[in-house]
Amino acid sequence: MKSSDTLLLRAPVAHFSSGSVTALILPLLILLDAAMVGSAYGLAYWVRVELLPVPEVLPPARVYLSLACFLAFLTPLVFGFSRVYSLRWRPLFEELSRIAIGTVLLAGIQFTTIFFFRDLLPHPDFTFSRLIALMGCFFSALGVSLVHQAARKLLQRCFRAGVGTRRVLVSGDEALLRQREHLLLQGVELVDHCAPTLEGMDRALAQDHADLVLLRQQDWPPSQLYLAFQLASRRGAELWLLPDAVQLTTARQHLTELGGIPMIALQRTPLHNPLNRLLKRGLDMSIAALGLLILSPLMLAIVAAIRLSSSGPVLYVQERISRNGQTFKMYKFRTMALDSEHATGPVWARVGDPRITPLGRFLRRASLDELPQLINVLRGDMSFVGPRPERPHFVQRFELEVIDYPDRHLVKAGVTGWAQINGLRGDTSITERTRYDLYYVENWSIFFDLRIIARSFWTVIKDFWTRRAY
Repeated sequence: MKSSDTLLLRAPVAHFSSGSVTALILPLLILLDAAMVGSAYGLAYWVRVELLPVPEVLPPARVYLSLACFLAFLTPLVFGFSRVYSLRWRPLFEELSRIAIGTVLLAGIQFTTIFFFRDLLPHPDFTFSRLIALMGCFFSALGVSLVHQAARKLLQRCFRAGVGTRRVLVSGDEALLRQREHLLLQGVELVDHCAPTLEGMDRALAQDHADLVLLRQQDWPPSQLYLAFQLASRRGAELWLLPDAVQLTTARQHLTELGGIPMIALQRTPLHNPLNRLLKRGLDMSIAALGLLILSPLMLAIVAAIRLSSSGPVLYVQERISRNGQTFKMYKFRTMALDSEHATGPVWARVGDPRITPLGRFLRRASLDELPQLINVLRGDMSFVGPRPERPHFVQRFELEVIDYPDRHLVKAGVTGWAQINGLRGDTSITERTRYDLYYVENWSIFFDLRIIARSFWTVIKDFWTRRAY
């Protein structure tokens, strides 16, 4: 079961949800995408003919018009294949990535068509303009992205106005209530929080007319769950269960059979697939090598600054825990005075920590002290994206406090992670951090990694100016 889905029981229900609103907008969006692609190639032809020197052998406008109409006709099919269209709310980066993939596929179809049908041109000396093709591809991606962004803004305005939102009643999990505004932008309106009793749930459903109830499973005895399901059904609501920590085994389920006996097979994580691990390793090596090459002058300047500002080694080497509980030596630029934990023992840094040097305070605030971990990534000790590694002392403590904490170690530790870009860095709730880390472990994809990397740069800049990092 995936913790992100946790759909165990459903009651039949008819509701005007965010998916319904999206379904109304989707046909219009498909037509606009097709029109935008056709217009993009028309604009590319106009730019080439009107604003740039025109070669004598450029085919007439009707040839490009025919090609533009052909690509516009194929746009819904190609974008559908690329999963550009979805009834569920998706992060902006994921949607733009899908649009980019669809646009590249259209460009491939365009060049293939030009290659096979060039003999049908009205004049043997005519040649297609590669510049028009490339500009058409660029204008298509830009135009479609703007259309989809406008559609997202329209949906969010509808959701804020209470149109098309899914009304959700929460029982037990108060952490969801803290994300009320974030969830509203995705079409989820948290209307109330009720006590984990049938009476409390019935009163809240009668008052708030919710169409979805979220129950935290450990708050309800098994004998009460089916009664809660029946109650939700009578009130016209769906019932979803948030599993307890024991059930969050980072496992995906699929039905199979063994000798004719039905079985449920569990696949631990997407990164148990060797091809996925190879893909992630290739991304890690590319980023680490490029990062070390580009940032080497900055890293040398930091080395010199540490040498001049304080005595002691430049690098701080510390034992951390990564995949399968293996230890490794993690590198950081030293930001504290020598023997800073001699009196305190292993403790986390805190705001205004006197152990941190003035230069170290700046390095930590800008996250520049983490740059040597690119070496760990290149060596294979870490991945660029993954749960942040902790010291053995803290790992032993956290495993006693959070029952599913060891599942973070099903993947390699990372320089940045899903928890960190969501504000869970430093001395924050280890339970919440584990929850975000397990979501990453269970839902890994190469697009998810790219999204986290892109957001990490913005998080570093934001935390620097707001002084959240310390």
